Amino acid sequence: MERLEEITQLLEGGDLPLEKSIELYTEGLEISKFCDDQLGTAEKRVKVITEKQGKMIEEDFADEEL
Repeated sequence: MERLEEITQLLEGGDLPLEKSIELYTEGLEISKFCDDQLGTAEKRVKVITEKQGKMIEEDFADEEL
């Protein structure tokens, strides 16, 4: 995340040559995809424990209504 923030600051600065901007943008996309994949994996593993009819039940994270 720190590297992604650094890349964002560099790109927002507007002082980079086009080729370097494209390189950093590509790196940022790769980092973003990696983070998204990691989050997706973690969400699949998260269980929400609820009480139904006096019993503790585990439900998948995705089953919870937001």
